[in-house]
Amino acid sequence: MFYQCILEFGYLGTTLIYLIFIRIFEMAYYLIKRDDNIALGCIIALWGNILLQGADVYMIGPETYAVVPQVIMGVLMNKYRLYIDNILIM
Repeated sequence: MFYQCILEFGYLGTTLIYLIFIRIFEMAYYLIKRDDNIALGCIIALWGNILLQGADVYMIGPETYAVVPQVIMGVLMNKYRLYIDNILIM
């Protein structure tokens, strides 16, 4: 996956993609520690999708632009943002 990503997006693009994934997993870990079952389900689905797509073609590549991982990452980011906003309001 790493080499195919470098060939398609270059070093800068690959770095940005992996940094986004790291941040998504940090957000999910933060939510899972607070017993958020939706975040747990999303992270399990995202890992499953990464493993399935990783064996064939890179998950975000133009050959197989998969919408499912982007939707899952969007749900996780939205839940994290709502949780942080609710903490700041209180």
